Amino acid sequence: MNEEIKVKSFKSNREITALKNIGSFIEYCKNIHKKTFDFEWESNSWSIKAIFKKHNKVLNEPLNNEFIDFAKSYITYQYTVVGRRHKETLAKMLKVLSIVEYVLLNRTGKANINAINLILLDECSSEIGKNYKENRNYALNKELERMINFLNNRAFLNCGVIKWVSSVKFPETRKVDEKSKNERRKKLPNQAALNAMAEIFSLPDNQLSDRDAYLSSVFALLMCAPSRISEILALSEDCEIEEKDRNGVNRYGLRFFSNKGYGGDIKWIPTVMVPVAKKAIERLRKISKNARDFSLWAENEHDSFFRHPGCPDKGWDEPLTLVEVFQALGYPSIRKEGKARARLAELNLKPCTHSHTYTLKYLCQFVLSQLPECFPVYDKQKKIKYSEALCLINKYQLEDHNQTVIYKPYRSNTEFFCRVLKGTKNTPGILERHGYMDANGKPLSIRTHQARHLLNTIAQRGNMSQLDIAKWSGRAIASQNHVYNHTTEEEMFEKSRALNIRNYANITPAFSVRDLAPSLPAEFSDLDILDHGAVHVTEFGYCVHDYVISPCEKFRDCLHCDEQVCVKGENDKLENLEQRLIQVETLYTKAKLSIQEEELGADKWFNYQERTRERLKDLISILRDPDIPEGSKIRLTGSGFTHVQRVLEQKKGVLINNIIKVKNK
Repeated sequence: MNEEIKVKSFKSNREITALKNIGSFIEYCKNIHKKTFDFEWESNSWSIKAIFKKHNKVLNEPLNNEFIDFAKSYITYQYTVVGRRHKETLAKMLKVLSIVEYVLLNRTGKANINAINLILLDECSSEIGKNYKENRNYALNKELERMINFLNNRAFLNCGVIKWVSSVKFPETRKVDEKSKNERRKKLPNQAALNAMAEIFSLPDNQLSDRDAYLSSVFALLMCAPSRISEILALSEDCEIEEKDRNGVNRYGLRFFSNKGYGGDIKWIPTVMVPVAKKAIERLRKISKNARDFSLWAENEHDSFFRHPGCPDKGWDEPLTLVEVFQALGYPSIRKEGKARARLAELNLKPCTHSHTYTLKYLCQFVLSQLPECFPVYDKQKKIKYSEALCLINKYQLEDHNQTVIYKPYRSNTEFFCRVLKGTKNTPGILERHGYMDANGKPLSIRTHQARHLLNTIAQRGNMSQLDIAKWSGRAIASQNHVYNHTTEEEMFEKSRALNIRNYANITPAFSVRDLAPSLPAEFSDLDILDHGAVHVTEFGYCVHDYVISPCEKFRDCLHCDEQVCVKGENDKLENLEQRLIQVETLYTKAKLSIQEEELGADKWFNYQERTRERLKDLISILRDPDIPEGSKIRLTGSGFTHVQRVLEQKKGVLINNIIKVKNK
């Protein structure tokens, strides 16, 4: 007799944990939603410009029932706790959610967010690429990365932690067509708008509202060092540092904790901008003082009330009048009992149940219940508390239509700042309020990230090394510098002309030196540098590789490349070479020991370090040679020419004149 076989599905402990965590997260967000919003959770069209609909559907069909509660929870959390409220940001999050749901249903038949894995993520990225181009494709893939990090941090995935990074690169803007030129121009601030911000910042304190002082001070700090707005807003109150450099000169800098993997560091401020930075920090300290003082009290005290200047002089358990209640809460404008009663109803502030009165003790419990969810942690990654945050404000402090709530500290984030800077439909932006218009009578505008692009471009124009630019900008790798470099083709050509770097044919010596003194050509047509006119600043000098011909075949190995040119007299580049020699000496010693221990392959590594060591010594000795004039060009030679380049060189028939040849040791 056949018995019915019952099949029981198996769930791993990790899957059970993921489902439990997701369930707890959804309940948590439902509670936040109930406290924050006046629209129903069950609605699929929220008044914050969030519509939970499927991907690639003409009709507004809602997301799958298995998925929609998570989607609503994710939006609620990002909107309220994280503060990502801009309509474009919401649109990106919603689009990514809909694509994830679409791929889950297509590939697994279910829309369970915990089932996401690497294969499905690649499918999501592919689906984004099918529907969107360039900037939008890149932006949505970055948003997908953000979501995955969120899922990882909260153990929402069956497969554990996913290390997934989008393969979509930032849209190329180094082309010379008109479209690319316009895109580069957009990334730099309008000069009139920049001058306007400077003029507003220069106004006396008594002519600036808290809002304008706050906005102009933060922007001033953006102009002191190439930073992201999020990095400025996360500065601690004690971020300033002053030290003497090796020459005994006082230097001023700010302690930063950079995003995107760079970590913590000090950004040294150019001397000319030090007074600006100090003034900006002073203003921000003043604006944030009450919020920081309240936060410090809330972090440490629970047996006394926050004694701000307007607080009534009453005992801990002494009954308060309704007017005194609002004095204690920081509402000095409420001076009548009737107005106070109406306001009490708005705050849902009921009296003590046992005495039907209000006391400072009771109000203490009330204000502590109003603290942000994450309090006292202002920034977990940077280990900053609310009481330590330079840019902390009180709720509504930067608004005209609402009264500041002194017992509610508010964490200013990127989207909040940008919204206040630009203005809204009801509240004009800072430039418009001060009457700065363009030729057409429209308000001037400026974006926070334009300052970062501008300072990077200025650094490129000033020939700062790529490593220094990356470090100054808080960038993890120097290869990203080009995204922020908006020097024009004409500027790079002028740089080539000033250096007088020629494309020499195959040179056998280790180095060739060319004197700067010979007359420069009067016309571009007379210039016999590379046809492309490209010059790229490196940590040791200048690279003259033509990227039209081929990509760099000696990535980060400039010392063994014959397209590297050093200039006598550039002391910062010489210091970089000397530092590299110290590093190589250490590696050389270790490689020598490895040979003695007969490690496999040690001989090849030793030979490489030996060549590098000797090459550095030769180059440094040339750059320090008093007989070689300042401004002379030293061109490294080696085996770096490609076949294509050799063919081109033969066709050019380049003649080499006035070259000082230095024999290879």
